[in-house]
Order: sequence, then C-alpha cells, then structure tokens
Amino acid sequence: MNIAVSTNRQEKIKAFLWQHLLLLVSLDMMTAGVVLCIKSALGSSVISSLPYVFSIAGADGLARLLPRR
Repeated sequence: MNIAVSTNRQEKIKAFLWQHLLLLVSLDMMTAGVVLCIKSALGSSVISSLPYVFSIAGADGLARLLPRR
C-alpha cells in the first residue's frame, strides 16, 4: 500500500510540473507574438483588434451563433 501512495504522489508531482512547463511555453509563445507585432511596426492594435470586434458584434447582436452568458 505504501508503494501505491508513493506512485500516486509521484504522478501528481509530474502532472504539476508538466502543467507549469506548458504554461511557461505558452506564455513565451504569446510574448513572442506580441513582440513580433510591435517590432514589425504593426503596432499594438493588431493584438487587441479581435477581442474588440467580438465585443462589438456581441453587443449589437450580430453574433447570434455565439453563446450568450
């Protein structure tokens, strides 16, 4: 029984480390995307344009297929 508890704990530790590794990799990728948008002289409006468009479409009722909260 002690071996099963130790294995379960090891699996939890591996899952915790794997989740945080994926978080750090995804944050690096998002940061690289923001840097590329700004360094290529596109500005930061490229980054915020999609959320802005979706908020306008949802507010005016243009996005009927999107679920409402």
